[in-house]
This record gives sequence, C-alpha cells and structure tokens, in this order.
Amino acid sequence: MSADAQKRAVAKYQREKTTQINLKFSPHEQDLHEWVKKQGGTASGYVKDLIRKDMQERSRSFLDMCYNNIKGKGGRFLAMDERHDETGMTEQQFASYLNRLIGRFEDAMEIEDDEKRKERIEKIIDAIKEDRDSNM
Repeated sequence: MSADAQKRAVAKYQREKTTQINLKFSPHEQDLHEWVKKQGGTASGYVKDLIRKDMQERSRSFLDMCYNNIKGKGGRFLAMDERHDETGMTEQQFASYLNRLIGRFEDAMEIEDDEKRKERIEKIIDAIKEDRDSNM
C-alpha cells in the first residue's frame, strides 16, 4: 500500500469510526494543563483513564446503594423509585429487574461459606455490569 493510500485509509477510519472531544484550558486553568502534561503518556490516555475510574466508582456506588437498600430495608427498594430514569427502563421494567436482583442477592447472602458467598456476589455484579454495558 502506498503512503498516500495509507494516509487516506487512516483518515477515512478516523472520520467514520472515531469521535473527538476538544479540551481547552483558560489562562486561570493552566495548573490543570500542567498537571496533565506531567502525568506521562498522552493527555487523551490520561483523560480516558479518569473517565474509566469515574465510571467504575459510579457503578460501584450504585451497586453499594442497591446492596445497602436490600440489607437495610428487608429487600425493598423504597428509595429507588426515581432511579429507573438512569437505566433507560420503564418503572415496571426497573422494578422487575431490581426484584430479580434482590432475590439473587438474598440467595447469595444465605451462603455460609464466605469465599463462595463473595464469589456469588461477584458473579451477580458482573452480570449487572454486562446488563448495564449492553444498555449503553
């Protein structure tokens, strides 16, 4: 493949398959710009890593809230009524989904062996993440 053909192929791929966000720093935000430059690697890679960490934290905090509601409310998601908007599900779909999760978590909590219980809960969490990712 000639150099020109390869350039055209790369440009076409970038045009059709990638998205871009431009990030500008104003004069009073130069400390942020300097921080990003000091982190090594590319600014793009650094920002993507921060986004991934934030996604994991938010996912984990949502799961923690679900678990705490299960544990503290006898299996009822009293405070979860408004959360269905975040999932793209109707209230009825979300309620049904949560009820299935409640049952799975309750079953897992009855396992006496700590390692097996943790393993079961991790499988449930992995399934939740798969569901979330398939709905994004």
